[in-house]
This record gives sequence, structure tokens and C-alpha cells, in this order.
Amino acid sequence: KYFLPPCIEPDRIRPLPDDAVEPTWEFLAKSAGRDVATLKKRKVVTEISRTDKTKRKDILIKAFAQVRKEVPDALLAVTIDDRTPALYESLTGLIKELHLTDDVVVLGSVWDHLPGLYNLTTVYCTPSVMEGFGMSAQEATATGKPVVASNLVPFVVEYLLGKSPEKMSVAGADGAQDVLFGEGGVVVPADFVEGFAAAISRLLKDDAQREQMGKRALEITIPYFTWHSRSKDLLDDLGVRPRRS
Repeated sequence: KYFLPPCIEPDRIRPLPDDAVEPTWEFLAKSAGRDVATLKKRKVVTEISRTDKTKRKDILIKAFAQVRKEVPDALLAVTIDDRTPALYESLTGLIKELHLTDDVVVLGSVWDHLPGLYNLTTVYCTPSVMEGFGMSAQEATATGKPVVASNLVPFVVEYLLGKSPEKMSVAGADGAQDVLFGEGGVVVPADFVEGFAAAISRLLKDDAQREQMGKRALEITIPYFTWHSRSKDLLDDLGVRPRRS
């Protein structure tokens, strides 16, 4: 059997020059009610997904509250759709409760700005507990960004960790657990707030490790996870050859 995973459209999702990202900085600034120059001084943690309980945005928000104590210039950009009113109210209420209104930008529809958002991201995070693969993590790596994910995001676990991840023991309310730092991503036990906070904080503070992991994440993702590459391998495995005119 041949597994054909979700793939990247590299003409759209790719590393972009600074001038191409400028409209997205303006979009982020408008959403935050801030000026672009101020936002560019922040280190941006990003999460992009539908608004659903399985995405565990509450875990990320709680973890980010701890991150802010370690990294004062951190900023969280998270998609929370008000078309799911109860969850929207719960998550935005949590942001206020944790006194994060100045440090969290709540985004709605971001489709038009996806490439730019990934590019201005410092660290991408997905604490989701129900993923068939992990497309948003994959898209982030296609722009050269390291990913912090739960152990239930297959793309990160199976492709970004590598063979010999570093174990970092993190103390939590229910005891210590291991956070795994791999080649292009970090894997945290699902719903482990302290683990997500420790992983994100470490990457935000360690420029060299973050840049190396982002570079390796891009190498793992592109060109392997492009439609051209995976389709070609599928046809080769099936013994299909293109017709010659």
C-alpha cells in the first residue's frame, strides 16, 4: 500500500522575502490594534486551525501565559472563530482572565494571509489531540519554521523528530514528563501545559537552536512533501510510465 499524504503547494507556501510579508504584518497590526513597527519587535508564536475543542487552543493559551514570564517580548497569534460562539467566548474569556489581552492577537479568517503568517512566525505550535496528519504544522515547516506539537500530531512525530531526539524532563502538576526535542520539531505529551510552555520558551530564547531546527524542518518537508514529488513516487511504485508522443 502507498500512503499519499497531504502535500505542499510550494508556489504558495514557501519562504518569502521581507517585502512580500509586509501586507501580513499590516493585517496582524490591524487585528491587534497596534502599529507594525511595534509588532515587529515581538517574537510571534502562531497557531492556525479551525475553532474546535480537539485543537486544544486553551492549552496553548495557558502555556503562553507561562511563556510570557520567561520571554516578555513574546506574542501569540491564534485563530479563534466567532462562528462557534460558546468556544469563542470561553477562549477569549480565558485570555482576559490570564491578563493576556495585550499579548494575544485573536485572528479570524486568515486564508489570504496564510503564507505571510507562517513566514512572520517565530515558532509554530499545534497542541491538537485529533490530527490525521498535521497540515498546518507541515505548512509552517515549508516556510522554515520549527514546530512544537502534541504527541498526537503524526507529521511532527513521524517526520520531524528524527531517530535520536533529546529528552527534556519538565515538572508539571501531575509529575514530570519528557518533552522531546527532535531535528525539526518538538513533541510534548498531549494537554501538558508546562511542557508546551517549556518547549516554546526554550526555542524563543535559543536563536541558534531555533534557526537550525527551522532549517532542518524545511529540508525534511521540501521537496519530499510536494504533490509533484509524491505523485511521481506513486506512479513509479505502480509501474506507470508517462506516454510518449
